[in-house]
Amino acid sequence: MHFLSALTLKSRLSFLFYRKILVAMAILTALIALTGSPFEVIWIMKIVLIGLVLLSYEYVDKQDNLVFYKNFGITPVFLFAFCCFADSILSLLIFKTVRSLL
Repeated sequence: MHFLSALTLKSRLSFLFYRKILVAMAILTALIALTGSPFEVIWIMKIVLIGLVLLSYEYVDKQDNLVFYKNFGITPVFLFAFCCFADSILSLLIFKTVRSLL
């Protein structure tokens, strides 16, 4: 039970980080879906963008911004893996919604 509550806390804290880029990623997904591109194009572009954000936090003096998450035992790898997972689910939902409207 302790493992589950720790995972829930880590997921909530990871969402606090992800919501900073949530709106931009959702708009990007909708715009690409409107162009008629397949979902794989959206997914690859999202992975690249999240990778660029990861590189930004790792190498451009933004590591101090991740101290809050590190204090709770959340590694940058878990943080960005959660972002990829949550973004993939959100992208799929937006993609299906936009495609059903066209």
